[in-house]
Amino acid sequence: MKVLIADDHGMFRLGLKVKLEQQLSEIQILEAESGEQVLDVLGKQRGAVDLVLLDLNMPGNTGLSLFMQIQAKHPEQKVCFISGTEDMEMAAKIMDAGAKGFIPKAAANELVLTAIQLIASGGSYWPDNMHNQTRQKTRNLTVNLTQRQIEVLQKAADGLSNKQIAADLFISEGTVKSHMTTIFDELTVKNRTQAINKGRDLGIVV
Repeated sequence: MKVLIADDHGMFRLGLKVKLEQQLSEIQILEAESGEQVLDVLGKQRGAVDLVLLDLNMPGNTGLSLFMQIQAKHPEQKVCFISGTEDMEMAAKIMDAGAKGFIPKAAANELVLTAIQLIASGGSYWPDNMHNQTRQKTRNLTVNLTQRQIEVLQKAADGLSNKQIAADLFISEGTVKSHMTTIFDELTVKNRTQAINKGRDLGIVV
């Protein structure tokens, strides 16, 4: 597993690096102390980074703003935020933006390791108090998707490509793309990952 720790505090990076190397076998830690370094490392790694642990309060560039830049350049990159505060409003923005999780810096070692392993393996992690409140907010939204569009989104959540979805549902790949465009518009998201995450939050896919 290759993990990039992006935080401007050297002591925090060192502490987390030691913690991860002691507890997880075959892990490679990369470091960055600024948004510029984060983008530079990801560019050089060419998709080889399994997870970015991104400080929410990077100097000169908020973590959320940097996250949007990462998404634009590396749309498949998994990013989990780390922060010294538990801001519920920011948590909702992070979740809606498509991040994979949020880990408080004060969290116990076991929780940090569990969260990282869960996200790296394809899941997501949100502390209970933040997850419950943000899920309650999204569940209050109404969604105007057809049954077919929900089926397409579910197939995407199951990990199928557009070509595989088309074959499973006996429709053309172009029709699948059209459905996905409508899904993005209806859920007000920008990409497939965000659509799947929001669909799960709304309870329309599993």
